[in-house]
Amino acid sequence: MGTALLWLLVSMVTFSVTEILAKMYAANASLKYIIWSILFAALNSVAFIKALQAYNSLSIIGTLWNIAYVTLTIGIAVVMYHEPLTAKQIAGFVLSCIGVLLMSI
Repeated sequence: MGTALLWLLVSMVTFSVTEILAKMYAANASLKYIIWSILFAALNSVAFIKALQAYNSLSIIGTLWNIAYVTLTIGIAVVMYHEPLTAKQIAGFVLSCIGVLLMSI
């Protein structure tokens, strides 16, 4: 599982960079943000596939990825872009994580 988690971490980092670049594009439409986003999205896909290859369980790797994806998206929005997070959104986040976990067992 160690190698799979390392690849999953790489996937999460490249995914986070892709989201940041997408947000930068939304604020300042520039072709360079699209090109870099495509590159990092491709790297994200490769890293996810390598994680899946290392552990060979889509239900576990996919579940970890989904929870990390939602957590990172919210973290980036709140920390980097100071987007507000309401109590309803926090409750939705917690419930969605529970739902993803329940669907994987």
